[in-house]
Amino acid sequence: MKLLIVGSRSIKDFDLWPYISADVDTVISGGAVGIDSVAERYADSHGLSKYILRPRYDLYGRAAPLKRNEQMVDMADAVLVIWDGRSKGAQYTLKYAQKMHKPFVVVTPFSKK
Repeated sequence: MKLLIVGSRSIKDFDLWPYISADVDTVISGGAVGIDSVAERYADSHGLSKYILRPRYDLYGRAAPLKRNEQMVDMADAVLVIWDGRSKGAQYTLKYAQKMHKPFVVVTPFSKK
C-alpha cells in the first residue's frame, strides 16, 4: 500500500510507528522540512520504498505546492496527516483527500494556539 504522509513543517520529531500498518510498502512525501522529513527517515529506517514529489514551480508557479499535494493524494492509497492545527498546506491536502474519497487519519499532537 502507498501511504502519503503529510503534515506541518513545525513538527520535526514524531513517532510514526503506531500509525503505519504492516501493509504499507511505500511512503509518499513532499520533500519539505518537518513531517515530510520524518516520513522519509521512517521509510529509510524500515526498509520501505519512498517517493518524494517536490513542487514544480517551473510548471505551476505559486500554485506548485498545492498542485504537488493533489498529485501526491492521487498517487496514494491512504493519507496520514500529522497536523499542528495551523498549517494551511496540510489542511488543504486533508480537504483534497476527503474530496477524492481517500481513507485518511489525522493526528494533532499539538493544540491550536
